[in-house]
Amino acid sequence: MRFRKRMESFHSRQRSSKTEWEVANREVKTCTVKLTDNDPTCTCNIPQLKKLPCKHVIAACAKEKGCASISMYSKCAWWYTVENYTETYAGPFHPVLDPCTWAEYNGPLNLPPEFRRPAALPPSIRIRTTVDEGHKGHRHNKCSNYK
Repeated sequence: MRFRKRMESFHSRQRSSKTEWEVANREVKTCTVKLTDNDPTCTCNIPQLKKLPCKHVIAACAKEKGCASISMYSKCAWWYTVENYTETYAGPFHPVLDPCTWAEYNGPLNLPPEFRRPAALPPSIRIRTTVDEGHKGHRHNKCSNYK
């Protein structure tokens, strides 16, 4: 959100109607922003997908002349609020007890398979061509010092 807030100053805004703005950036890409009571919409679709205001919505919400002069945080989804974040961890967390105090397990056992891989490289599955054979009498893997 901080990065988007910094990018807001690089946008030009033009109000189309009471709840609609045309926001353009330096590359002259124009997005249409609609600020409704429930959810903001933008033609870049970021607010609809992430439920967070994009840089265009933030530019339209700015507290400048010709803008909506509302908080950009009011256009975030309810689950991004601090209250809901703290409620996530408000429930009781029970610590894991010492394994010595656990009850004996009598359920099915899931054991790994009883085979071991050989300690070698797996066979190559590459299809060899005439390029791999090389020229007759030519050593590919030796340098010029080992003739």
